[in-house]
Amino acid sequence: ACPANKQVSVSQINHTFPKQERRRDPRFDETQEFNAKAFRNSYQFVNDMRASEQLQLQQQLKSETDLNKKQQIRDKLQRNKRQIGNQKSHNFEKNLRRDLKEAEDNAVKEGKQKYHLSKQKLDEIVQAARFKDKQKGARGKKFVEKKYESMDKRRIRK
Repeated sequence: ACPANKQVSVSQINHTFPKQERRRDPRFDETQEFNAKAFRNSYQFVNDMRASEQLQLQQQLKSETDLNKKQQIRDKLQRNKRQIGNQKSHNFEKNLRRDLKEAEDNAVKEGKQKYHLSKQKLDEIVQAARFKDKQKGARGKKFVEKKYESMDKRRIRK
């Protein structure tokens, strides 16, 4: 640089800071494959919280006197029961499908020919297992009777 010229040359070194990686919620992270088993294991505590919340809501329902609040508590309790029931139903179906797959794998190992169950057949087997499971309960007989009545009505219409 010459003394008459006030321009100063810029150094070639650029000090830039590396971008920090944004933290993402793994449930909504699109960069990874969704691993349902890992998700269930990680968020198992939510199911435990639902069970404890259900007990707490039942106690609140007994002690509450205001009708509006009582109805809100009933709604929450109903939603909670539905969520727990859906979770149980989902687990039942998953376990049944897993057992069917294991049985098929064992049959193949014994030398039998591999047989692929279609989705429709699988659904029928799951439905039949649920039906048997419902029969075991206290209200099972009533459920079965109503189910057969509705099936008979449908047959008559056709």
